[in-house]
Amino acid sequence: MSTELYIRYAESLLAVTGTGMLLDPLHGQVTKAFAPVGYPSLFPVATGAWKLAIVALNFVEDGKYSQYGQWMLATLMGGAIWHHAIGEGHPAASVAPLVFLGLSAAVPYLQNKAPLPMAIAAALACAAGGFAIGHLLPKSKKSAAKKEKK
Repeated sequence: MSTELYIRYAESLLAVTGTGMLLDPLHGQVTKAFAPVGYPSLFPVATGAWKLAIVALNFVEDGKYSQYGQWMLATLMGGAIWHHAIGEGHPAASVAPLVFLGLSAAVPYLQNKAPLPMAIAAALACAAGGFAIGHLLPKSKKSAAKKEKK
């Protein structure tokens, strides 16, 4: 098996966490964990569906669409970096998202779908988008809470 296939298999671990997040309305653990940061209540469900879509794109038609999954992964990891480093205030917890961000650039390159500089640039651009979403999303809920208190 090729290296990129091993990487895609490793990324399949997202299916486990994605399923847990998708089922959050049944157990509420993710919503409870995200509450201090201020994410909307359906954010865990949307994130879980996003993770499962990444895994699906990695393997549909033998990875034909994995490049799109990698861009989605980079976006997710940008948000995860924001969540851990800024939202929770634990920058060291961003190590795993940084590793997965690197993998999101490696897969398109290893599949010969993009030259390395382009793969890195695309991953960083998507991660920047995810970071921005992480920054903007919780504020909208906090702003609404402040308005309600007034």
